[in-house]
Amino acid sequence: MAGECTDNVKTPEHAGCDFVAATGSYLGRMTAPWLGIPPPSSTTFVTIRYGEFYLIRDGKITLTFIIFDVPNLMLQCDVWNFPQVGNGSEIFIPGPKTNDGVCPEAPPSCPKESAKSLDLVEGMLFACKKYDQKNLESMGMEAYWHPQMLWYGPTGIGSTFGVDGFQQGHQGPFLKAFPDREGGNHKARFADGVYVASTGWPSMYATHKGSGWLGVDATEKSITMRVMDWWRRDGDSLRENWVFIDIPELLKQMGRDVLPYVSKG
Repeated sequence: MAGECTDNVKTPEHAGCDFVAATGSYLGRMTAPWLGIPPPSSTTFVTIRYGEFYLIRDGKITLTFIIFDVPNLMLQCDVWNFPQVGNGSEIFIPGPKTNDGVCPEAPPSCPKESAKSLDLVEGMLFACKKYDQKNLESMGMEAYWHPQMLWYGPTGIGSTFGVDGFQQGHQGPFLKAFPDREGGNHKARFADGVYVASTGWPSMYATHKGSGWLGVDATEKSITMRVMDWWRRDGDSLRENWVFIDIPELLKQMGRDVLPYVSKG
């Protein structure tokens, strides 16, 4: 998908700039170590989930942001060094249920549809700021999400179904661990028809105040998070959400290095 970055993500250097964003999975055989991760013992294929944002200026790619779901590859290679997994389901992340995840038209594919999608996502993100640090109902998420929403999370957190599943499997434990989280250094947010993409480097600042998230006790450390999101709107609701968080980088800030054998270069 592609589009023009909005000016309401507080990144004036990118406002009005063209971005292309893509997410999916690469597939192939792994025949040598990567990031210190040994290849699996079998000769079958592995998959690497990716999220990518490209800034385009004068017909050239001038800036790229990429997150790979490295923990998922670790699972496939039987190298798991995490304190604990989350409450969601670890599944192979699918494309959109509507099978229309490639948007080849020149952006925006439909100005009215794109504007409606962006308004819905930004309304939802603004509602998240209303969290009273006590009850998830204070955010009113039901007004934005479809009752049968699908939330595709990064490995370690897992994926969830429905608003209740989303809140129990991810949002609740996450807010318990990082109750004071705030939006960070966003780089792009744009819509293309019924799809919206957003990323930041970092996307969020927070204090690790609560215990239990991914098995880590509260550290009281200030942390940042690199995040990527893709949403699909269905009518007046958000139906699917593909999410990347750089989990190894975040855990390292919390004192848990899950990739200790990776080169520091």
